[in-house]
Amino acid sequence: MHSLARIALFVLVSLVVGGLILTTIFRLLKGKILNQAVCLQASLMELRPPQIIAAIQAAPLLMQTRAAKAYVGMQVRWHVTLEDAIPDGLMLMLMLQDPASLSPGTPFAWVNCAVHRGKYPELNGRVQHTPLWVTGQIKKIDGEQIFLKNVTLDFNTP
Repeated sequence: MHSLARIALFVLVSLVVGGLILTTIFRLLKGKILNQAVCLQASLMELRPPQIIAAIQAAPLLMQTRAAKAYVGMQVRWHVTLEDAIPDGLMLMLMLQDPASLSPGTPFAWVNCAVHRGKYPELNGRVQHTPLWVTGQIKKIDGEQIFLKNVTLDFNTP
């Protein structure tokens, strides 16, 4: 009976130690996966509109719609220029351009978004090619146009 108790104790200790080891391994893997996700998100934030359009255009024709949808929801912050602001009721429909789109061999990309007219009085009287930062989330991509939602603008450019 004494040996049976020893065996039971050994099995119990083994299970506890094994559980601790598995928990430690799980935590390490979880941390590594989260770290990779943060790195991936950071690298996605660095994508510019022409790069996104180029990646979609490089996909096989029948896969381009799916490729475009893969970017939906991505948070972005881009340095762009204001090309047009079209009034639409209380909103302004903005047409923005990444200056890199003008480089030879680079796909052209428009960035479109809507902002409340009263929120950005800086837009009144702004001229074409005014530099600014746009932060938002990709709503959809259609051809050479990237549509953003949940947009904020920053006119303090470097």
